[in-house]
Amino acid sequence: MRPFHCLPIDPNTQAYYRFGERQSLLADQSGNGRSLTAYGAPTLCQQGGQFVRASGQYLARASAYSLSAVGMATLECWCRLDTLPASAEYYGLCGQNYNLRMAIRGITGAPTYQLLVSYEQSSGGTQNVIVAWASLAAATWYHVAATLVPNDRLYVFINGVLVDSSSTTADLLFKYASAELLVGDFQPTGHYFNGVIDEVRLSSAARYTAAFAPRRYAEGRRGVARGPGLEILAGVAA
Repeated sequence: MRPFHCLPIDPNTQAYYRFGERQSLLADQSGNGRSLTAYGAPTLCQQGGQFVRASGQYLARASAYSLSAVGMATLECWCRLDTLPASAEYYGLCGQNYNLRMAIRGITGAPTYQLLVSYEQSSGGTQNVIVAWASLAAATWYHVAATLVPNDRLYVFINGVLVDSSSTTADLLFKYASAELLVGDFQPTGHYFNGVIDEVRLSSAARYTAAFAPRRYAEGRRGVARGPGLEILAGVAA
């Protein structure tokens, strides 16, 4: 039985990375030709999934100027942490500096982790941050998403649950030519993800403004659980 895994690709899909499923590992499957470049030799799994395990390993679309400036925007991905960040440590997920970007940060207290989303307001480059507290575990898949509605609200979701929202006066995103689109890092660079990232999609649409059910895989052959975006070959998961 083949899993139902592919997210919709429509005119609002700015970039979509599946890391080896149906196309080459670094291809942009939106049809917009925004392929990624690997830095630091990260492990890329042919079964779908991008591993970032050591310092300096990440993916980037260096010529991010080809991203159209958009109003409404949704940034999303699946992620699985191999280790959890220490207090004040960042694990970058995906996004672009001065625009919409996401990271996981360790915090002293309970719960002990945050999904951090930052974006720029229209008022001259100020970086605004919304922080969603979360109880996260290693070796567990999470779907994370951030939706920005210009001059209205920013919504943050974990596994389809609205965990925070904030009013905003931001207008256009992805308007800086010099900033890279990153996967597995958080600008300023050096905050590398430690685990697996998959199904990264950037959309020029407000895809999620209320609770939803992320698309998941069923169990694979021989009872081996699939992660999102992972194929099962001979019953062995990536």
